[in-house]
Amino acid sequence: MKHINPAEVYASNEVTNNAGGISFSVDNWNKLDRFLILGAEAGTYYASPRKNAEHSTKSVSACIKEDGIRVVKRVVEVSDQGLAPKNDQAIFVLALALKEGNPETKSFAKSVINKVVRTASHLTQFVEYSSKLRGWGRALRTGVSNWYSEIGRKDPSDNEGNLSALVYQLMKYANRNGFTQRDILRLCHVHPTNELQSTLFNWICHPDNMPSLPSYDNRDKLIAISEELYKYAAAKQLDKHDENSVIELVTKYRLPHEVIPTSMRNSSKVWQALLDAGMPLNALIRNLGKLSQLGLTDQFSENTNKICDTFRNEEYIRKSRIHPINVLNQKKGYEIGCSMGGLEWKVNPKIVEALEDMFYLSFGNVESTGKNIVLALDVSGSMTVSGITGMNLRAHEVTAAMAMATLRAERNCMITAFSDDYIELPINSRMSLNEVLRVTSDCSFGGTDCALPMIEARNQRRNVDSFVIYTDNETWAGGRYTPAKALKEYKEKMDKPDSKMIVVATSCSDFTIADPNDPLHQLDIAGFSSAVPGIISWFIGK
Repeated sequence: MKHINPAEVYASNEVTNNAGGISFSVDNWNKLDRFLILGAEAGTYYASPRKNAEHSTKSVSACIKEDGIRVVKRVVEVSDQGLAPKNDQAIFVLALALKEGNPETKSFAKSVINKVVRTASHLTQFVEYSSKLRGWGRALRTGVSNWYSEIGRKDPSDNEGNLSALVYQLMKYANRNGFTQRDILRLCHVHPTNELQSTLFNWICHPDNMPSLPSYDNRDKLIAISEELYKYAAAKQLDKHDENSVIELVTKYRLPHEVIPTSMRNSSKVWQALLDAGMPLNALIRNLGKLSQLGLTDQFSENTNKICDTFRNEEYIRKSRIHPINVLNQKKGYEIGCSMGGLEWKVNPKIVEALEDMFYLSFGNVESTGKNIVLALDVSGSMTVSGITGMNLRAHEVTAAMAMATLRAERNCMITAFSDDYIELPINSRMSLNEVLRVTSDCSFGGTDCALPMIEARNQRRNVDSFVIYTDNETWAGGRYTPAKALKEYKEKMDKPDSKMIVVATSCSDFTIADPNDPLHQLDIAGFSSAVPGIISWFIGK
């Protein structure tokens, strides 16, 4: 048997990346993951968002053609586990699978719509994508009709049923993405599964006709149905009520802020009623600026204490499926003290501190490996220019925050930075995120050489078990001296055959600096979900 030189294996898989440097290409299934988790809107410094989106769609289509069932299962996994900051890409790929999949794929995709399309807002997005991709066929009509049926299928008298959920979704997301719920109900020809659904859907399609209550013999069941119909009616008629009546209805029915009339969205009393009724976590962090602008979050107010307690409630955070990067994004937006729409507010440092705590809590418990770890942050020009899809964050800001989640869990860990030069950062686990970001922002350089962390560790004869590199993979400054080769030489010189390299990708590109031919020692991770620090610990410790 012919002996295979590792250098020849590397060379056979190397390609030129968007920056003109040497990387490894990733297969279509890796590209599917990157698209689902990272998206393609932001692009990279070297590749435009449109180019990334075109490449990603081609890769997704290729995967659907190869194994559509596998694609849909991965879509459900990414969406259900909250691996991506936004659900948009999962919804798009599901719509594409319904268009391009074989009959088995289409049938399976139709059966899992409710697992990905979890809210009425997601539904309007799914309908928008589907309408542009394929138009309204039988599979789409059936799938959308089933969405309405499933969310309100349980017995109305069952307190744990979905009766309230159906009404809540329809009034909260009455109009999104160019579609109203009335538009969708008429397009999909929904078949109600009980009298409540029939009454409610007829009322939405014919709003001028006051509905008659379903004829249930059971009085308790009739009362439950009446309450839900009146809740929907109250939400639809809020603009005809005065402030006190709106507050009474918000309190009685726990109405969401989306249904509050425009004329009363500056009422501190109405927003106080929304707070008292219990705003969902995502809605609460998105509206911190408004609450502060109305004077509801003063330093010593009870509201502030309740908000901070909510942000530190680990179980509630887990159940809310909030993505850590969404927390980081909202934290940054709140700290600015103003919005693009001209809203200004006084920033409460107690809330900022609680948001930072929530960021770390959103990762859950990260176990220490006891290994020697170098966290290497790419601070080159491409990282400071590239954004994260749908966020007001730069890639270098996100990577610094993610690295801190690992630094706080590990005993033997250091953070370094690199571009076409290398620097050790004065960062410790007790520093705040703002302090960390100030340090990393001050050391932004030009080019990118992702091999530097391994080269420096070799030159310093540093005992490193694992290198964790956060980068957009657009390495070029080192010529053909790739990070994979640098890792190989470090292991040989230091006699550490089990040293590993983990690459956390920040953009949806076609490349990686991790060699796919060495899966035991090199790992490529896409995105910044709450699972990432745990995955890093698992790979380092195994």
